[in-house]
Amino acid sequence: MLPAGPKDYLNAALITLGCTLFLMTGSVKSRHASSDSSVFGLMLMLGYLGFDGFTSTFQDKLFKVRVRCCACSPLAPRRATNRRCRTLANCL
Repeated sequence: MLPAGPKDYLNAALITLGCTLFLMTGSVKSRHASSDSSVFGLMLMLGYLGFDGFTSTFQDKLFKVRVRCCACSPLAPRRATNRRCRTLANCL
């Protein structure tokens, strides 16, 4: 995995800023939304971003370990990561 450079940090900052502006400015409620749905939506988005970041970094690490120690299918690490993510999600 390559180290993150300034371009990567700028990209992450701009995405975070865009998501924050979307949630915090203007009305984003639907006709059927309750009053506390924006907090719930923010929690869902943060959870998604956390799991997404965990999945990609874990898959990279797992793939590097698997390639060094044994010959396996390129899909094996992804399947293992998906199983672990499902287990973690079911525990929450």
